[in-house]
Amino acid sequence: MPKLLTVHRIKHWMLRDRITIVVVGCGGTGAALIAGLPYLHHALLAAGHPSGIKVCVIDGDRITETNCVRQPFTLSEVGLYKAQVLVNRLNIFWGLDWSAVPTHVRCGRDVPDCDFLISCV
Repeated sequence: MPKLLTVHRIKHWMLRDRITIVVVGCGGTGAALIAGLPYLHHALLAAGHPSGIKVCVIDGDRITETNCVRQPFTLSEVGLYKAQVLVNRLNIFWGLDWSAVPTHVRCGRDVPDCDFLISCV
């Protein structure tokens, strides 16, 4: 039996408006995912997208010593909020204006409006 191809189409607004992404969780998986998003942003801009992506990172956890072993944090950052540290780092390096919300998500109302929600918890 032949395989059927699935066709995915881009919504027209995605070609003209800024795409908002919320990432919940910035431990090992979330931090790795977040670190790759600036490349997506700049690839969109290079391809002619007018404004790329806007990212909001949400995580209420603070950095601990054990996080420094398996996540991209240093001992000097122990006690700081993971979301704020990661977003500040990316904003400075890439010249972005992304945001961090240092709180835990308990229900859907805790998540700001977005086009894409990525859970890394």
